Amino acid sequence: MTVYEASAVCRHCKRMSILVIKSKTIDSRDEQKTIAGQIAVCLNDIMKFDGHISSKDEAVVAPPEHLPEQVEATSEKVLHA
Repeated sequence: MTVYEASAVCRHCKRMSILVIKSKTIDSRDEQKTIAGQIAVCLNDIMKFDGHISSKDEAVVAPPEHLPEQVEATSEKVLHA
């Protein structure tokens, strides 16, 4: 399953949002043609809304001091990615 980020503008407030969408189909060739506009289809038919990007995605909390080494190493990788 492929995950995409798509920009969308609200018809009411005219603000842009970035949506996280996942493919519903398994055939990636048809999916790529659809996204490129080569096949006329509604995105709702082939994609599933999975959330949106917001300030929650930027909020990062430092890990506690008493973590096992493996967990701490993973946390550091995520924080500095």
